[in-house]
Amino acid sequence: MILSTVGLVDENKYQIIGLVTGLSIRSLGFFRQFLGGISSILGGKQNWTGIEDKLAIARQEAIEEMLERAKKMGADDVIGIDVQMSEIGSAHQDAFLVVSSVGTAVKKRQK
Repeated sequence: MILSTVGLVDENKYQIIGLVTGLSIRSLGFFRQFLGGISSILGGKQNWTGIEDKLAIARQEAIEEMLERAKKMGADDVIGIDVQMSEIGSAHQDAFLVVSSVGTAVKKRQK
């Protein structure tokens, strides 16, 4: 399956099936406590490789969910992919990282 951020469709080659989405949600409670403690000790910007890895995993989960949904729709490829990360919650309650992916599911036309 081809994945692409380019949203142009050659309608002679592809039939548009529709929008397809994926979602991954992670708790930020632990991340905030961990980062706050480390930042107060070390100060400044640090290399947060472990956290970056967890964010990358959440991103990959959202994309994989989108692909599974596209396959169930009968798609051959997904184009025009966009991935967004946002936070839900506040400093006074548990917060969550929401990673969403959206694309256009397409099917190759028969020659």
